[in-house]
Amino acid sequence: MSPERSAAHLSAVLPALLAAQVDLGGDLRTETLARATHMSRTRFHSVFADTVGETVKQYTLRLRLERAAFRLMSESTGVATIAFDLGFGSHEAFSRRFHSRFGRSPTEYRVTPPAGDDPRLLRRPGLEVTSSDLFLSDTRPVQLAATPVVFRRHTGPYEDVDPHAFEQLAQWAGGRGIPCHGLLGIAHDAPGITEPDRLRFDVCARVSGDVRGDPGTAFRVLPERWASSTWFSGPEHRLGEAVAAAYAASGALAGFTVIGLPLEEHYTDSRILTEGRIETLRILIPLAPIGPSP
Repeated sequence: MSPERSAAHLSAVLPALLAAQVDLGGDLRTETLARATHMSRTRFHSVFADTVGETVKQYTLRLRLERAAFRLMSESTGVATIAFDLGFGSHEAFSRRFHSRFGRSPTEYRVTPPAGDDPRLLRRPGLEVTSSDLFLSDTRPVQLAATPVVFRRHTGPYEDVDPHAFEQLAQWAGGRGIPCHGLLGIAHDAPGITEPDRLRFDVCARVSGDVRGDPGTAFRVLPERWASSTWFSGPEHRLGEAVAAAYAASGALAGFTVIGLPLEEHYTDSRILTEGRIETLRILIPLAPIGPSP
């Protein structure tokens, strides 16, 4: 079964999926995650594997190693610090696992990452700030309030996300009398590190209050968070360039360090594309304040 494609079980294991992606350095043992879903360890193990396509151990280890690879490419943080941040008991254990996954040591990976797309850039760098067909604003830090959303998860290449999925989600909310206050997308993984068929993207609608989902549509509250904010308008095929420029500008913001993932896209219209063009989209890249919050 393809990862996270079983809609019948997605909502059942969702608390565990969220716990893993929010705190990759935390306690991600099977029995701990099972408690979050109110299932027995045995039942949870079976449902999780059927839904996600990997065991809990395989899934959480993969996420930790992929996040480590992203951090090695995007930060100057020491290898040992990254290892401990992501829940590995020792530098040596982390290095063995990392080498098994990526075919080189963490230090070698940082110096010479694998050929292919740089996950920080996605596509080629070099973006005009303004032109006849594209606009990119200055990048500024913002503090985002807690955000209740309903969402549907897409697993697979980001370019395969159906723009109509956002309209369908808004219609789902409207049909249940749930006020919808805008649409957003959340990319959890880095192309070039995570295999294309395992990339996770959440199609989200901002809502009010506590909402009851269904087997294919889940509810969560995004916590208060700092992010860099960059506004983009232009052809869909140039969004990758805009993201690359936003990452570069985020790294230059004083008083912050770039966490980098998950990346959020906030849309200003229920219709994402108009003849292949994104009218206005806000790119939000997670940040962590250095020292006291600004």
